[in-house]
Amino acid sequence: LDLKPFLPGALVKLKSRNRLARVSDPIRVPGDILNALLAPVGSLFDKGKVLPLILNVRTKSIEELFEEKETDTETALIERWGFSDDFIAKFHKPFLEGIYLAPLAAQSSRMFSFVFKMFSEGAATLPKGGMIAVSKQLEDMAKEAGVEVKTNTPISQISVGKDGDFIVDCVSTNDRFKASSMIMATDGIAAQRLLSNVPGFENLVDLPVQSQ
Repeated sequence: LDLKPFLPGALVKLKSRNRLARVSDPIRVPGDILNALLAPVGSLFDKGKVLPLILNVRTKSIEELFEEKETDTETALIERWGFSDDFIAKFHKPFLEGIYLAPLAAQSSRMFSFVFKMFSEGAATLPKGGMIAVSKQLEDMAKEAGVEVKTNTPISQISVGKDGDFIVDCVSTNDRFKASSMIMATDGIAAQRLLSNVPGFENLVDLPVQSQ
């Protein structure tokens, strides 16, 4: 994929500033220590509290992190790590809720430690060819393994045959495929419509259609 890493740190949009505020990682980039100290995201007290967090996640294995006592992430940030409400609101909340698409109170503290370990040890990267390079790589590997890949093939119905296999009907070609297993990766409205004929999912018909 020829991954290209981003510099450690983050750019944060604050309500009081038009320019993005840069949050640096002086542990991995020592030359950024002044920028880290002067960044308008978090007090010096909060920045000092980051050090024991980094020490914890970098000295423990992934297995050890998942053996820690579990709470929600919001509770861990306040009670275990001692961050201020202001720092949580300006940095942790938008960062972590952007990853999980869920409020801090619904996120596992163990997963927070895992994610923080990954970001503090590794680097956020993008393929040189953009995100489409990931799906292209998967497609190439599948074809090498003898898999037939069909795209632009809308599905009209999914049902289950007497043998337990899935039966997939296509809209435009009138083709029918059978499969012993299936992955549904589409929007909620399409999933609700297509899965309503599958045993175990019949109640989806009676649910209100979710807006996108």
